[in-house]
Amino acid sequence: MLTDGHPARLVRGGVGWGELMVLAGAAAWVVHTTGAATVPHWSSLRFTALSAASGSVVILGVALASTAVGWLRPPGVADLTAVAWQLAYVILIAAVLAVLCWNSAMRLLGAQDGVLFINVVPVTAFVVQAALGHAPHPAQLLGVAVTLLALVAHNVAGRLRASGRP
Repeated sequence: MLTDGHPARLVRGGVGWGELMVLAGAAAWVVHTTGAATVPHWSSLRFTALSAASGSVVILGVALASTAVGWLRPPGVADLTAVAWQLAYVILIAAVLAVLCWNSAMRLLGAQDGVLFINVVPVTAFVVQAALGHAPHPAQLLGVAVTLLALVAHNVAGRLRASGRP
């Protein structure tokens, strides 16, 4: 959990680079998902290809700059060979197929419903951890309740709008 149930850690420096990177990644994912709505005439394949290409250019630039200043060391052939199957999975399944499916789903569902759907992911992680015997913290239970309440409220509001009722 981000603050181990102590929200004051957010302002006292208890959050590290990893948490900030996750927050930035989540924000970027929302921008990506809602960005597709700005080009409705593009196919999911086109949007996926162009966003993946631009993302790859940024990643390459960051990697080259980080290598130039000595933060990173380029992997050798042996390093890449040792993780070839993992790289193939991340590139082909997680980066290409999953993002293409996500973009296609957002075209069908709409970004608003899709972004709500993604809120189920941390709830699923919470349930798995609870099933493994980790006792939930009250703040986690509150987060699950708020998430589920928001999903139900959004669904009910959508059904009311669709039926023409206020």
